[in-house]
Amino acid sequence: MKYFLIFSIILLFLYGCGGAGTTSSQPAAPGATKERPMLLIRISYNNRSFHNDAAIWQQKVFGFDAHELNHYFQEVSLSQFHFTPAHEREGTPNDGIVSVTLNTAHPDSKASMLIHPDLRQAVMLANTFVDFAAYDTDRNGALTPNELQLMFIIAGNDDAFSGPNAEPGVWAHSSCTQRADTPVVDGVALLGCAHHSGYALFGERHGNHDATIGIMAHELGHAAFDLPDLYDTSEQSSGTGSFALMSAGMWGQDGLGDLPGATPTHLCAWSKTKLLWVIPTTLNKSAGLHVNFHAASSKTFNIIKLPINANEYFLIENRHNSGYDRGLKMLSYYFEGGLAIWHIDEQVIETHLGDNTVNATVTHKGVDLEEAAFPVLDFSADAYGNRENLFYSGNVDAFTSETTPSTASYENTPNTIAVENISLPRSVMSATISL
Repeated sequence: MKYFLIFSIILLFLYGCGGAGTTSSQPAAPGATKERPMLLIRISYNNRSFHNDAAIWQQKVFGFDAHELNHYFQEVSLSQFHFTPAHEREGTPNDGIVSVTLNTAHPDSKASMLIHPDLRQAVMLANTFVDFAAYDTDRNGALTPNELQLMFIIAGNDDAFSGPNAEPGVWAHSSCTQRADTPVVDGVALLGCAHHSGYALFGERHGNHDATIGIMAHELGHAAFDLPDLYDTSEQSSGTGSFALMSAGMWGQDGLGDLPGATPTHLCAWSKTKLLWVIPTTLNKSAGLHVNFHAASSKTFNIIKLPINANEYFLIENRHNSGYDRGLKMLSYYFEGGLAIWHIDEQVIETHLGDNTVNATVTHKGVDLEEAAFPVLDFSADAYGNRENLFYSGNVDAFTSETTPSTASYENTPNTIAVENISLPRSVMSATISL
C-alpha cells in the first residue's frame, strides 16, 4: 500500500493533478454559507461498467455523514461551504448524477489529455438530461466552476491509488480542455481552458473498494478553489506531507482499520485563510501574551498570524486528534496532536502558483511546515511526516530565534518572535507569544 501512496504523490502532478490557475473560482465570504451546484457524470464503457449504482455515489459525494464529501467540506470550512446536487432528469431526478455509457473501450489513459475526447462526448450525452444554459448566471456563453462544478467518475481503477499496472484505469486529476475537446451545449461552453473552466476527475475503484473521499476533495481543491499542490512537485522533498489535504493528507487514515483517504486530513492553515474560511488573528506587538489555540475540527478554530517581514509570516494552528484530523493517525497510532507552525512566503506563492511549483524549492517553500523534531519532510520525497513534527510539551515546546528550527526569515534575518510554554496536545492548547 505504501508504494502506491508514494506513487500517487509524485505522479498526480506529472499526469495533470495540478489544476491551479485553470479556473476562476472565488472564495466564500467569511462567516457566510456558500453552496455551489455540482454535476457528477459517471462514464462507463462497453468493456467496463460500475460496481455500484448511482445512489451509492450520490450519498458519498453529496451526503453529510462521516466519510462523505460534503461532511468533510462542512467541517474544514466551519460550515461555510458545501456542494449541492445539480438539477438533471436522468435516473433519480435532481440527485446531481448523470450516468452515460460510451460505445467504445475504456481508454486506460495515463495522461489527462487522452481522456478529453471522452469527457466531451459524455457532456454531449448528458445534455439530454441537463439544462446547462440555466447555470450560465452571467450569460457570457461559458460555465465556470463558480456557476457549475463538473466532476467525472470513470468506471475502472484509479491509477493514482492502484498504480500504473492496474488496468483499465485513469489518473485522478483536475484540468481543462483545449478547443477541440471543449463541448458547447445549450449555447454554453464547458470544461475549456480558454473560458477559465475545468473539471475534476477520478477513477471508480481503489483496489477492491470504491474510491474514498480524500482524492475527490484534493482534486476539487484544485478545480473548485484554485488551490495548488503542496507536495513538492519537483520530487526533491515531501512538501507539507500529511498535514495538508493538498499534499499527502488526501490519504488520511484513522488507524489501520480505516481505508486510505476515508479520513482526509484538514486543509492547512494557509489554504483556509486563502479561501477566507478563517480570518487569522494578527499579532504585531506582544510581550508574554497567553494565547489559546482551538482544534481545527472545532467550531471555535482559530489561527494566529505572526508577521516576519513584508512577504513572510508564520501561521499557527492546533492540529488535534479529532474530526478529520484523526486521519493523521496515518503517521502513528499514538498521534495526539500539537501546534502546526507554518512559514509562509507570499512572494514565492505568487511567483509559482501558475506553474504549480509553490513547494518545489526545498530550501525556500511557499508553504512550509516548521518541523519541531524529526524533520523528514525536507529530506525525503516519500515521507508523510511524523507526529513529532508538531510542537507540544513533551516534544518541543518552544519556537524562538535560538531554537532549531528558528523564527528567522528566509534571508536568515533574526527577529524577536518567540512562541514558548507550548502546552500538552489537547483540543484547546496554549502558548506564550512575544514579538
